[in-house]
Amino acid sequence: MTGFSILFQQILGLNNNELTTDKDSFYQYKQLHNEFKIFQKNYSRNYSSYDELNKRFIAFSLNMYLLEQRLDQERKQGIEGQTIWGVTEFFDWTEDEIAKLLIPHNYNERIKVGQLKKIIKVETKQGYVRPKQWDWREKGVVTHAKNQLNCGSCWAFSVVGMVETMHAIHNGTLVRLSEQQLIDCDSAENGCEGGFRPYALRYIRDKGLLSENAYPYRGNDGKCQLPSGPIDPTQRVFIDEWRSLPSDEDQIADWIATNGPVTFGMNATKSMYHYKGGIFSPSPEECNYESLGSHSMEVIGYGVNDKEIPYWILKNSWGSGYGVNGGYLHMRRGVNSCGLTREVYSALIKK
Repeated sequence: MTGFSILFQQILGLNNNELTTDKDSFYQYKQLHNEFKIFQKNYSRNYSSYDELNKRFIAFSLNMYLLEQRLDQERKQGIEGQTIWGVTEFFDWTEDEIAKLLIPHNYNERIKVGQLKKIIKVETKQGYVRPKQWDWREKGVVTHAKNQLNCGSCWAFSVVGMVETMHAIHNGTLVRLSEQQLIDCDSAENGCEGGFRPYALRYIRDKGLLSENAYPYRGNDGKCQLPSGPIDPTQRVFIDEWRSLPSDEDQIADWIATNGPVTFGMNATKSMYHYKGGIFSPSPEECNYESLGSHSMEVIGYGVNDKEIPYWILKNSWGSGYGVNGGYLHMRRGVNSCGLTREVYSALIKK
């Protein structure tokens, strides 16, 4: 057991002013406390009480412990550096708070999905060769990463982001659309408690989406604020239909390169909250046994790194400070990481 591991176990049973007399543990505690102060400064944390400060310090200590364990394990396996880990804004969050950003694992089990499965065969033109890499941001059709705040609305953000780009591809105009409209007005969903992406796509097909300016994001559940009366189609963005893609990563890549982005769901692992860069490649054990819930994101492209390791380019909804390039995550491609291919959807839009 490492010195930090021992220290962390002591911290769980200590108040901040009840330090061990062990010299090594004392200096490790002092170093940890200094790192916590740096974290508070970097992320503008100002806690309202001593109890709150103590709670956040314990959460921070747990995340530092998990980070050390991860780095130590990667050193032993000889894979250090493939993924970049570090302190993020989530380091003073408890697991319960993190779980509120996610969709409960049993959520989709309550949905009757049979009639919603409309799997489309990905067709390409004769002679088509899939590009080695593809990124819709390079075409100017992807909005900046947004922030879902303390609301389990990833389902809405992944769908809306995909529709924003699909609309821009087919109509030439990039418009930031309203996630809050889906949260408030799609009666088939549970707002900040989770949602089912096919229902969201069905809503957009039937009702359309207003712009984010017209219906801004609040990050909580609320009453639908749409104006009464007939729908004005010139003020909303619609899709013609939506489809489920095959559970095949090559076909998903073909769809992205020839049609547009997709939305998918995966088991969110604890390590996602420590991700700073590189290729995120969680183990099956981590995906299955260390997941706090399900998380939806948008896939806007794919690529390979300098070691020819393939990855997906995932647009997250945890703000521009997350991950790489202002809110993105690069996830290992070709190994169905965390069940990525299980439920992949995209929209169909005519010009």
